[in-house]
Amino acid sequence: MLMIREKQFGIVVAVVLGCLLAAARCSAADSPQTISFDPIPIQTAGTNVALTATASSGLPVTFISTTERVCTIASSTSFTSYVVVLIDDGTCRVEARQPGDATYWPGRPVEHAFRVTRNPVDGYASRRRLLDFIKSISGNMTMAGQHNREAEIGQPNWIQWIDEVTGDYPAVWGGDFLYEPPEIANRQNMINYRLSGAEGGAVIDLMYTACPPTLPEGCWTWQGGVLSTLTDEQWADLTTPGGTLYQIWLTRLDAIAPYLQQIQNAGFPVMLRFIHEMNQSAFWYGGRPGPAGTALLYRITHDYLIDHWGIHNAVWVWDTQDIWDSTTNSYDFAQYDPGRSYWDIMGFDFYDGHGFTSAKYAAVTDYAGDRPIAIGECEQLPTPAQLEAQARWTYFLGWAELIQQNDTNAQIQSTYWAPDVLTENGNNPMPRQAAGSR
Repeated sequence: MLMIREKQFGIVVAVVLGCLLAAARCSAADSPQTISFDPIPIQTAGTNVALTATASSGLPVTFISTTERVCTIASSTSFTSYVVVLIDDGTCRVEARQPGDATYWPGRPVEHAFRVTRNPVDGYASRRRLLDFIKSISGNMTMAGQHNREAEIGQPNWIQWIDEVTGDYPAVWGGDFLYEPPEIANRQNMINYRLSGAEGGAVIDLMYTACPPTLPEGCWTWQGGVLSTLTDEQWADLTTPGGTLYQIWLTRLDAIAPYLQQIQNAGFPVMLRFIHEMNQSAFWYGGRPGPAGTALLYRITHDYLIDHWGIHNAVWVWDTQDIWDSTTNSYDFAQYDPGRSYWDIMGFDFYDGHGFTSAKYAAVTDYAGDRPIAIGECEQLPTPAQLEAQARWTYFLGWAELIQQNDTNAQIQSTYWAPDVLTENGNNPMPRQAAGSR
């Protein structure tokens, strides 16, 4: 029997003889296959990088470059091994392919794009430039910021929306490594988009909303996942070196660290607001006061990324929320402070419905001392009058869709166009060198 079947990537002709052989039925190319090809971090021009990808069928995978000015593909004479040859500065795009055979359909090609730079960059230098700049604007200017959340996988692009409303891109581009499988698979695109903002002079701000280590990395679950509780025994296991949950948490950090390395190797700094809203007990990691509580997990995260992964370009933002503790008559800053050597900026998130009160501002400035302070997240933008009265806020970060929901376009414009507000472009553009960009 001759069978011709149209495939996704062409026409495959399969000849099947004797479809009933020894009472066993056979068919042509009825099996699908998928290709697994890990993202490639930023690389240096003049080097070669081995390429590895697998097909679920077990068939060999081949590679092509679609950016041959920047990179080309070389293979062994038997076509069993491949390397990407990095030629010049720019973006290299490599596609993994498996064309199928008489049993398997062609696999959907998987493409990864990564940056190629001419020289490795000192992460300490970009961190120092950004931190020095932030200190220099404290009391004088405030960087406008916007968080984007899942914009790269079909959700609205709130950074782009700010530009459409104001004509200015934010000075701070916020993002999140997140926890659902499609979001995890999209991390490289998220980083690429933030790097495009850094190329224009913006500062990258990243957080990591993670599932608890008692669940899979891609747990799909907000309620009962991100919003859940660990037992005291589980918390002790998480924060004790050698513990099962401790090792799982380090594995989670291993998964995101290469993306941070990409930013560092590109010559840009990054603000890391990890273990955010530490006093928020709704989060699985939050609401544990004292040195062995949430602050300890922050210190573990900080030390592992620096000491194990060499992430030296990060400006660390220690972040709490405006949750008033009536039993202590305070925001409990001291109970969640990981230590002055662990943070550069004190972030404070505004969600209690009372806005940017002078009492909150006084509480934050009193505790921070001479350290910079920031509005880590907000559901409504501060007004120009509020920023003038509370001049030490070095940046604000509007939260995704909440700014559209809670502020009119005129209100957004008035804040972004204020004389003491910095944007990526516009009347008060970010100075690239001062902000840490190349």
